[in-house]
Amino acid sequence: MMINSCASTLQELDTVTKKYRDVESKANKGKTKLRTLEDVKKSIQVNWQRVRWDYEKQYLQQYREKLKSHTDAINLMLTSVIW
Repeated sequence: MMINSCASTLQELDTVTKKYRDVESKANKGKTKLRTLEDVKKSIQVNWQRVRWDYEKQYLQQYREKLKSHTDAINLMLTSVIW
């Protein structure tokens, strides 16, 4: 049950952060000079997503806290079993 709960939180986090990974991977494909208007638009989009990511870090903090509590509970259970 504890592992399923942890996996559920990781799945939620993966879903929430997917939009940022998609934009970043598109940006890394062409690390050349900005030559066209399309390149400039992509650059602006990537930079805007980075700003949004930085702004939403507080929102993502809840996932960090959930994962910490899940791993603490799992470690406590494992330590108890070992003892």
